[in-house]
Amino acid sequence: MKFWTPLACELLITGTTVAAHAKITRTVEKTFAVQPGGRLNAETQGGNITGKSDDANEVRIVVTQVIDANTEDAANKALEKLSLNLEQKGNDVSPIATYEKRVGNMWGNWPPVQVSYTITVPRAFNLQLHTSGGNVKVGSVKGSVNARTSGGDFVFERIDGELDGKTSGGNVTLTEGTARANLSTSGGNIQIDRANGPTTVSTSGGDIRIQSAAQLLSAHTS
Repeated sequence: MKFWTPLACELLITGTTVAAHAKITRTVEKTFAVQPGGRLNAETQGGNITGKSDDANEVRIVVTQVIDANTEDAANKALEKLSLNLEQKGNDVSPIATYEKRVGNMWGNWPPVQVSYTITVPRAFNLQLHTSGGNVKVGSVKGSVNARTSGGDFVFERIDGELDGKTSGGNVTLTEGTARANLSTSGGNIQIDRANGPTTVSTSGGDIRIQSAAQLLSAHTS
């Protein structure tokens, strides 16, 4: 596992083993000092991303690695092909996890390491969240949110900033948006409680439910 360790940050690595269904779980924790108004750029393959905010001027990241292995040696070998970079540039923080591409006709799930994030940012912070198949959940934040997943669900609480979310097949839920919002799914349902900004929603096959809309631009389902 390739792992960047920038200076001036706190680092804690812990290891826990869960011997159930040939899975081993390990965690990595890291904290970065930031100021409000920065950006969090998170990318992973297959794992979930959970974002939340508080009053601290820091970004706290908990990385959960679920490894398809039944021994510690096998887990270590699988992690050798995982690139996990947690780095800071100015006021931007980027946790990025990528796994070596599959070669040939290999059996089993790919990648064999699912990397999920639980991230806490300052209340005024911008989020860019991309996962190849997991769910994305964001609590209340005062900033823009851009989210992409290949098939998971979106759950957004109160977003005080522009919101752009696209999933290839999951459901989309928004409790309250106060700015422009563009939400789409290729097959899931869309539920919005309060849309106070210009809002566009579309799904290729699910239901759309909107409780309150101040500036709805369009809603479309196939």
